[in-house]
Amino acid sequence: MSSTDSSSSQTGTTSELLKQLGQELQAGTLSGAQQVFGALQSDLQQASTARSGALQAEGSQSTIFVRG
Repeated sequence: MSSTDSSSSQTGTTSELLKQLGQELQAGTLSGAQQVFGALQSDLQQASTARSGALQAEGSQSTIFVRG
């Protein structure tokens, strides 16, 4: 799975969670909204960590040392 595929699935999950959060808030279900918010927070942290790791891997592969 490429990093693009991973971020696409994360976006889908995040989008679904945001939609669910909106529904919970509109319904006035505070406990449900809190649960969805926690899941959303976790999802975003995982996506951020995965993206950070991918960027670090790309950076380490493109390092060039020049001696003068």
